[in-house]
Amino acid sequence: MAKLSEVAVLAKLEISLFHVNRTDEQVTSEVAQQHQVARGSGRYVKKILETETLNKLRTLGQEIRKWHNEHTLRWDEGVGILPSQMFAEYTDWMRQKRAEWDGLVELFVQEYPEALQEAEKKLNGLFNPEDYPQGGEVANRFGIRTVFYPFPEANDFHRAKSFLVTQLRDVEDGLNQRLSETSKGMTVELLGRIISPLAKMASQLASDKSFNKRKVGGWPLFDNVLEMANLVAELNVENDLRVAAAVEEVRKVHTGWHPEKAKKSSAVRQSVQQEADELVRKLSAYMKQV
Repeated sequence: MAKLSEVAVLAKLEISLFHVNRTDEQVTSEVAQQHQVARGSGRYVKKILETETLNKLRTLGQEIRKWHNEHTLRWDEGVGILPSQMFAEYTDWMRQKRAEWDGLVELFVQEYPEALQEAEKKLNGLFNPEDYPQGGEVANRFGIRTVFYPFPEANDFHRAKSFLVTQLRDVEDGLNQRLSETSKGMTVELLGRIISPLAKMASQLASDKSFNKRKVGGWPLFDNVLEMANLVAELNVENDLRVAAAVEEVRKVHTGWHPEKAKKSSAVRQSVQQEADELVRKLSAYMKQV
């Protein structure tokens, strides 16, 4: 089995936005006095600015974060494990989204003076100029970047001359334990990712009424299962046999599923649901073996 440092890197996604919620200390104090409650019993939070472009930036940031989380495996808070074979796809996608982000930021900066005037009208006496960035500071409130790090290895610490032999051993033991836990965690996460859309599909197929009401006719239920299995195959950097077997089982059974037939026949839906439930049970058993 290849070492993680040979097949993956660490990717940290950083997104910053202009936050529009502010605590108004003066109003908070006035309300506390008016109702004769302790100063820390509550607070008054005001929304100092709102524009359509800002909402688009917020939505785009959520989309980027979601995509990053889907295409990496968790290493630490805000840091994901990115397979080396997916690096080009990852950076190309991020480059396109960053261009979209920069365009929206530029538009927001252009709209900012007018939005500031509108905010002053809406907030009236609650408007405080100190809540707002000025001039070139506006664009600096927005940012998006991915920082890549090499995957750590225990022998990396041998380059540090200040460690004693016993300290090096402690560091190596700690990192090796973390890597072992990460390996198990990756397997569990990947199996869980396959199980999730399978269980969702089985649940919705169990109710004819729920299935028939879907505006898109139930197609994403089937597509999501295969798409997730294919993504998991790419993320399986350690070539875990249980994960590989799970992917192949999904691909095999998926070839026998026909959404258009399931849409028309409750018998077909029941059959697919039973197959999906059986797969969920089987893959859940795989997870217990990790």
